Amino acid sequence: MKNILTQTIIFGPPYNSPHDGGKVKGGVSKCRETSVKNILARGGIEFLAVLLGISGSLWIDDSSTNRNDRTEEYEAYSRLSNALEQDIKNLEKALIDIQIANRNG
Repeated sequence: MKNILTQTIIFGPPYNSPHDGGKVKGGVSKCRETSVKNILARGGIEFLAVLLGISGSLWIDDSSTNRNDRTEEYEAYSRLSNALEQDIKNLEKALIDIQIANRNG
């Protein structure tokens, strides 16, 4: 009795052999047994390949986004630093003006 989980897959029509006078042999050209386990294993491998592809793509996108975010943060820190330096200069000038005004009284 054949296993229920096994099926026969037939490839191609019956063939004629030129060495046997062109007579049809056997009625099946190629035949192999394929079990459900093999089909599930192949499907599992394909699933893993797709999963790895999607995960890799998301990881690359995430690292690119993080890199861009860090670049924007450094640019913002640089602009803040420049603004603070300008504010310090303006405050020093204002203090000097106030001191001069107090002396002249």
